[in-house]
Amino acid sequence: AQSLVNGVASGDTTQTSTILWTRSLFTGQVNFEYATTPDFSTIVGRKTVNVTNTTQPVKVLVDGLTPGTNYYYRVSDVGGGTATGKFSTAATSTTRAGLKFGVSGDWRGELAPYPAINNADTANLKFFVQLGDTIYADVPSPGLKDSKGVKIPQATTLEDYRAKHSEVYSLRYGQNTWSDLRASTSILATIDDHEVYNDFAGMSPSGTGLTNDNPFYENGLQSFQEYNPISDQFYSQTGDSKIDGERKLYRYNTYGSDAAIFVLDARSFRDTELLPVTNLGDLTQVGNFLAQSFNPNRTLLGRPQVEDLKKDLLRANNNGITWKFIMLSGPIQNLGVAAASDRYEGYAAERTELLKFIDDNKIKNVVFVTADFHGTIVNNLTYQTAPGQAQIPTGAWEIITGSVAYDAPFGPTVAGLFLTPQQKAIYNSLPATNDVDSTVNDKDDFIKQSVNSSLQAFGYDPIGLNNNLSQADGLINSKLIQGDYIATHTYGWTEFNIDPVTQKLSVTTYGVKPYTEAELVANPTAVINLEPQIVSQFEVNPDANNVPQASQLVFGTTGDDVVLAPSQTDGIKDLIFTGGGKDVVDISLDTPLAGFPRGENTVYTGSSKDVIYAGNGDRIFGGSGDDEVYATDAKNYRLSGGSGNDVFHLGVNGRALGGDGDDKFFVTEGGGNLISGGAGADQFWIATGDIPRVENKNVANSIVDFQMGIDVLGINGQGQSFGFKDLTLTNNDIIINGNTIATLIGVNTSTLTVSNFSFV
Repeated sequence: AQSLVNGVASGDTTQTSTILWTRSLFTGQVNFEYATTPDFSTIVGRKTVNVTNTTQPVKVLVDGLTPGTNYYYRVSDVGGGTATGKFSTAATSTTRAGLKFGVSGDWRGELAPYPAINNADTANLKFFVQLGDTIYADVPSPGLKDSKGVKIPQATTLEDYRAKHSEVYSLRYGQNTWSDLRASTSILATIDDHEVYNDFAGMSPSGTGLTNDNPFYENGLQSFQEYNPISDQFYSQTGDSKIDGERKLYRYNTYGSDAAIFVLDARSFRDTELLPVTNLGDLTQVGNFLAQSFNPNRTLLGRPQVEDLKKDLLRANNNGITWKFIMLSGPIQNLGVAAASDRYEGYAAERTELLKFIDDNKIKNVVFVTADFHGTIVNNLTYQTAPGQAQIPTGAWEIITGSVAYDAPFGPTVAGLFLTPQQKAIYNSLPATNDVDSTVNDKDDFIKQSVNSSLQAFGYDPIGLNNNLSQADGLINSKLIQGDYIATHTYGWTEFNIDPVTQKLSVTTYGVKPYTEAELVANPTAVINLEPQIVSQFEVNPDANNVPQASQLVFGTTGDDVVLAPSQTDGIKDLIFTGGGKDVVDISLDTPLAGFPRGENTVYTGSSKDVIYAGNGDRIFGGSGDDEVYATDAKNYRLSGGSGNDVFHLGVNGRALGGDGDDKFFVTEGGGNLISGGAGADQFWIATGDIPRVENKNVANSIVDFQMGIDVLGINGQGQSFGFKDLTLTNNDIIINGNTIATLIGVNTSTLTVSNFSFV
């Protein structure tokens, strides 16, 4: 295994694919095998790749995998090195299996081998997110020295950056904690600034071009992509020539219906940072900074990434995903103007745009998971429409996590920079062990009090999920279990665990005592044997209006019943019997639980005239009355009217059977339906103003049993002068202006006459 110096890893794992990764010290072939059994008795695939440069890792795409499955892989090279790893594919979006994953950021090479993550490789995580500052290219470390053995302060060449990445994934003092962790689970990775150099902004001018085109950025990002098990993606056709061709680190994937993960790149496309506030007591300087931060033309993420995030947040919400985790390398919560240029507070207009979008669209259970602060701080998120305006609450919240190992953590850093000598004396007298209350009897309480005093001056929300502004109070249903909502005196990482039944989220941060490079070198055994302990733990119950419940059995009465989601049913895979009476069943998309993708229910109504609003994938059986079924906002449904004169309003890609009776079928803009009238004189309204479409493409609806002289084809909304003469009838199709609106199975439409149609 010595030739596989940085171990093995998997990453960007989806439901059906993953990237496998390693680095060999020998040129020649590297072999990857993957199996569904840990003893490799069931090998399901092999991949081979050739190493031509021993400083450059190799990656292979593995696809065709089974969702929700554990896989094991092993790697070998021509030098005889072997190593094994494992990963698990994501579950399908209809599955609720629970989810456990880890996150951290910020680790410097000279502080390897990182005892703060000693327990992460045995935590049985679905994946781990490396949240930026995965190297410090601008801080000297043993992995990059000149020919005289002197540490180089800033990586410049591609080989320099490669050496920095290799350093953090290599053996040191007998341990390789990152290699152990990356072999144990799948990796999602993004950058912050130190993958290139401190506080860089990708869209700021640099020499003859933008920063994200200069050699530092290009070498830093190439080596980052090489040393992480991620696919190499690039932007194209964004409409912005400054972004097309640039590397794309944005990722979106779902994990059952438990969670969606959004990984952002907050560096490559940000505009030039504002000048920092140098005097916190200068109200003019502070006011100018806040005003400039609300310039709507400034961006942190770049417009393509903002729009991708919005689109995918809506998709996750509409697909019934409970938790939405947005992975962002730097904080989004308001923490004041000190050093704010480098945070989202320096891009306040876009910050407001995102939070307002989440709030306006009622996207529930959104968690921003961030790093860069070298400590844990948890807070709910509010926003303003302009400086000095009221704080508008949201149901979203943030946890800042990390660092794995970065010099002094946040707490001692704040104490050294902002406390008076008298305050610092009190701070130094307190223990570092934190507790669940806010009484200033430990160092974290002191730091929390200090930060809160500056937040109060701006009207910002204080730290924690249990001490909020009045307008935000109670929006997040959380409970502290251990420690506090702040833990800023340790190195560590955070574990997220979603219960598969209740969907409750448990958040546990582990930490070890911080150490310096000098302490590590002087006594490596004492440092590498540090055991991570829980320093903060809390639970959050999801918003009940956005959580799928277990399948239910619902019975009506012999009277007139009203069955609605969410009051009587959540509308997900439920079995509903309404019994007799004139019943109303509304389990559609357009119900009080707006935006929630109910579906796959089975509904049986009784003998009276019933009204049913169907959702995606529903099975509706109408009984013997004159029923009316609305599926206009649904897809992939199955509708059966039974006997009686039934009326159907159709959506997309469904099946509708009228049964006995004189039935009516209305299509709107939806296409891809298969329609059968059954017995009786049926009306098929094949165009009602719109051309039938599926995903913006013309897709006709098909009628399987049109009876000449009995059934009628209806066309509405094409204009007063529109009539039979305007139709094109060929083979089995009926065409309007080149768009096929209906196909009559078994009927040559050229034999149709005006008597077969009704025009309105």
